[in-house]
Amino acid sequence: MNFNSYESAAEYFKPNKTRLLFLAEAPPSTPERYFYYPDVKEQDALWIGLMKAIYGEQFGEVMLERYRKIDWLKRFQSDGYRLIDAVKEPIFSGGSSNVQIIKSHLNDIVNEIQEINPDQILMIKVTVYDALYYGLKNRGLPVVNARLPFPGSGRQADFHRMFANLVESGKITLTHSSQ
Repeated sequence: MNFNSYESAAEYFKPNKTRLLFLAEAPPSTPERYFYYPDVKEQDALWIGLMKAIYGEQFGEVMLERYRKIDWLKRFQSDGYRLIDAVKEPIFSGGSSNVQIIKSHLNDIVNEIQEINPDQILMIKVTVYDALYYGLKNRGLPVVNARLPFPGSGRQADFHRMFANLVESGKITLTHSSQ
């Protein structure tokens, strides 16, 4: 399955109703590593991190599950999950300048989220939270107050612990199909 753009891949896996919208920073600088591309061979931290957080022990050994990525993406879709990027092109700077770049896209992000109409929004990566939380909250969007790290670069355990706490506390609601 080949997609000619990030948008076409994301559109293919769009759920009928978005229960939980994950808002990430931007697509990766290496296009073939995009979350919704089914043939990513390495450096797929966001997909792996989310699948482990959402599906727990159902998600097995990463090397084996990579071959079933399209099945996992379809399940993600059928369970009402969706991931979008705050910025639609890769960001090549870093740190606080990323916050300013993301913040400059606030109106576009608000419009996109309003069109999606999710039940909940969970931001992934501290820069996304710092740039957008109050702007989304002040516009009445159902954003979860959680400053999650990106589930890569050594922060996987922190991400999973914080995600589990959000589920256990009822701040986010997970839904699972019977697959």
